[in-house]
Amino acid sequence: MTSATRRSPRQPLVVSWGMALAVLGACATPDPARLDDGRAIRDLPPAALRLGIGPLDGQPIATAEPDAIPHDWTRDAIERGLLDGLRELRAATELVPVADAADAAAQGCDLYLQPRLERPQIDLRYADYGSNWFASLGFWMVTWVGGLFFEDSLYATDLQLGLAFLDRQSIVDGHDLATRSWAGTTLTSGDVELAFFDRNPFFSWPTVQSFVLPPFWTSDSEPETGAILAERALFSVAAQAARYLKLDLERALELEVGTIAFGASAESPLDNESLVPADGRIPLVVRASSSVDRVEVAVDDRPLGADLEPIDIERQQTGAARFIAPFLGERALQLDPAALPADATVIRVVAVLADGNRLHRTLRLFRSEAARSSWLARSAPAD
Repeated sequence: MTSATRRSPRQPLVVSWGMALAVLGACATPDPARLDDGRAIRDLPPAALRLGIGPLDGQPIATAEPDAIPHDWTRDAIERGLLDGLRELRAATELVPVADAADAAAQGCDLYLQPRLERPQIDLRYADYGSNWFASLGFWMVTWVGGLFFEDSLYATDLQLGLAFLDRQSIVDGHDLATRSWAGTTLTSGDVELAFFDRNPFFSWPTVQSFVLPPFWTSDSEPETGAILAERALFSVAAQAARYLKLDLERALELEVGTIAFGASAESPLDNESLVPADGRIPLVVRASSSVDRVEVAVDDRPLGADLEPIDIERQQTGAARFIAPFLGERALQLDPAALPADATVIRVVAVLADGNRLHRTLRLFRSEAARSSWLARSAPAD
């Protein structure tokens, strides 16, 4: 088993009581799958989109830095890690791998996502003690093996991934990412904490070293350490991408091309992957920089020919070059819940604007809580 002594200097384990207390009070690295308030990103409603995900733009290269942890990065591994992470975190209604933007439009995607490597060289390296090194030391001194399960070592990862978006109408109009893209962002993986058995197999030279050295002073098995750091870095950027899709993308798109909101108001939205309202009424609000000619709706890929039912209360929004078109106001899609499939119903909405543009959104609803729970259980990551 290949092992490498960490080249980044370890600080001597001689600290004052003040430093010891500071270390004990240090916070662990944030969980990328949770928001700052503790909510799990997976539990947030998915973005109401059929999202086409294109191939990675850029070729990763191995770092040449002498103190870096080697790992054989490949485009396929990065693409697969990003898609798997987005699916695990329920980033959008539907996630569809596509060959390019034209393929995304051909497959009926509402939006095309192009990931790109902002920096081809991806660095993985040891940084410092982890937040639990003091607990690891204490349990190692008392039990030996107990100290090997604490995240006692901190590593820096530098995977920089850019996201560029292109809406379906722009693709149909012949635009590409070079001439038009919306709501882009750049994501960077951060620090990762590992326990001894995250970075080493049990039967390894570092395990032998741990009989006489604290676990955070042993060497690391390079293949295991590189692999787990790459996996954590990919999940970190996937979690940031899912957070952006769920919380920030609609606001950015509203300013650029417009948006379709579901629910009676911003204060009472109809969340994606929720239950069909008991009365079958699904309010729609279109916000765009042009008036709305019509709204086309398909339920489970069956177009609805009837006009949308108007809601009595009309609202007008001004400012930032966007408004709810007076022609449309707020309208409600009227469904017959009894006629819907027993499990999931996919609703596709297209708002056709007076300037020729189209806004596309895809919503998934359920007839019962049992059907919703079953769906979420099937899509949950394996333990």
